[in-house]
Amino acid sequence: MPSLDEVRGILLTNLTKTTSEELDRAALQGILSVLEGKIELVAAPFPTPEGPPAPLITKTDVLDKHYGYIRIGRVAAGLADEFDATFNELPVQAPLEGLILDLRFAKGVAYVEAARFVDRFLKKERILLKFGTDTVRSSAKTNAITAPVAVLINAKTSGSAEALAAMMRRSNVGLLIGADTAGGVNQFREFPLSTGQRLRVATGPLLFGEGRGETLIDDAVQPDIEIGTPIGDELAYMEDAYRDLPGYEDLVAATLEPNPFRPLNEAELVRRHNEEKGLEAEEPPLSIAAVEESEPAREIRDPAMGRALDVLKALSVVRQITPF
Repeated sequence: MPSLDEVRGILLTNLTKTTSEELDRAALQGILSVLEGKIELVAAPFPTPEGPPAPLITKTDVLDKHYGYIRIGRVAAGLADEFDATFNELPVQAPLEGLILDLRFAKGVAYVEAARFVDRFLKKERILLKFGTDTVRSSAKTNAITAPVAVLINAKTSGSAEALAAMMRRSNVGLLIGADTAGGVNQFREFPLSTGQRLRVATGPLLFGEGRGETLIDDAVQPDIEIGTPIGDELAYMEDAYRDLPGYEDLVAATLEPNPFRPLNEAELVRRHNEEKGLEAEEPPLSIAAVEESEPAREIRDPAMGRALDVLKALSVVRQITPF
C-alpha cells in the first residue's frame, strides 16, 4: 500500500475542488469503517459513515405459533431493557417452545450491556465477564427465561454482539448457528478529542465465564452448527426468509440427508421417533395431534433460520418424550 501522505499530496494537487478537510474526513471515515469493532467515535456531532445508529432491535416474529424470533441490530446501552419489553409482548401461544436470537450483522462495543442481556437467561449468580479489574456477574432469580435458545451469527457479527454470543454459549443457554464471527473482542479505553468527542479504542482481551474462562481477542466466535450461506444471500434472506434464491437447491444438495434446512413440524419429528422405536403408525403422536390439523406453514428458505427452528422443534419433542 502507498503511504497515506503520498496519496493525500497527489489528491490535493490534482483532484478538482477537493479540500484538505474533505480528505481528512474521508480518511477518518475509512479508518472507522475498516477497524469497526476495534475503534468507535463516541458522541459524534456529525453522522458516522453509516448514518444514524441502527435500532437496538430491528425485527420480531412468531414462527409456528410457539417459537419467538428477535433480531438484534446493535448491542448498546438499553438493549437488555428493550429486550424485556419486546420479549414480553411477543404474541406466542403458550407454552413458548423456543427462541431464536438473530445476531447476524449485529455490532457494538457495550460489553457490560451484553452481559446484562445474558443475565436474563440465568437462574443463578455466576461470573459472566472479566475486564481489567472489573467483573460482571449474573444475579440469582426465579423468573429467568428457560426456553431453549438458538443464536444466529455470521462474519458480520462483531464487537459486543460477538461477546453476547460467546457468553450465551459459555453459560450453556444458547446454541450458536451460522458462521465464524468477525473476530476482535476486546476491552476498550476512551480518549478525549479536541472536538469534544471521544475515541474508544480496543486495548486488551476480555475473559468470559468462571475460573480462567475463555479469552477472545482477534479470534472469531465459532458456531456449534456451521451454515455456509454467502453474506449477500443472508442479507436477502433477512429481508424475506421465505424467498427463493438462485443456488438454494445446490446448497441443500451439498448437505446430509434428510435436508437440514427444511423446517419439520412436531408431528413429523414424532412420527420419525415412533418409526425408529418400531411403534405402530396408528399410534397418536403424543399430545400434538392438533399440530397436524393446522394449516401448513410456509417453508423457511433462510438456511440458518430454518436449521435453528428445526433444532428447537427437536428439543421440544425430546422434552415431551423424555420429561426433564
